[in-house]
Amino acid sequence: MKKYKYLVVNGCSFTQGGLMYDDEDKQQLLFEKNRFSKKLSDRLNFEEINIAGGGRSNDRIFRELFNWVEENGEKVKDSLFVVGLSNSLRKDLYSNHLKRYINSSEIYQDIEKIANRVNASVKEVKLWRNFELKYMIDEDEIEKKLIRDCVLLDSYIRSFDGDIIFFN
Repeated sequence: MKKYKYLVVNGCSFTQGGLMYDDEDKQQLLFEKNRFSKKLSDRLNFEEINIAGGGRSNDRIFRELFNWVEENGEKVKDSLFVVGLSNSLRKDLYSNHLKRYINSSEIYQDIEKIANRVNASVKEVKLWRNFELKYMIDEDEIEKKLIRDCVLLDSYIRSFDGDIIFFN
């Protein structure tokens, strides 16, 4: 088996550690100590690098991993990447108002919250959301894109002689 130094992990809250909406210091320490990536890295004697976060879309997970590889190219050959795929309906949208990405989910996201974040009316967001749900969402195409993204990320990491595991 190849020797690794680093376990690089990314995904949504389940990969981050599983506790959501809890920022008490003691519980945060327990959360970090008991997450699967910490237990796995300790067991394998790898340095844990967990860049996961709550509410992440697969688009964000992939974008952050590509960025991490660009910024840490010297570590990739010594890294095992573990990617926890997120809900396929979550996605990142670039907000021209905020000049950054925001997370959007057809199922879970509060329309009022999106309207406030992007400085739009609730009516505008509802119109956009209804149009998007009716005309722009096809689960088969979303799955095909996810598979293509996994293949591309795998190829990219392998070009640096790294290895990757995806799970859902």
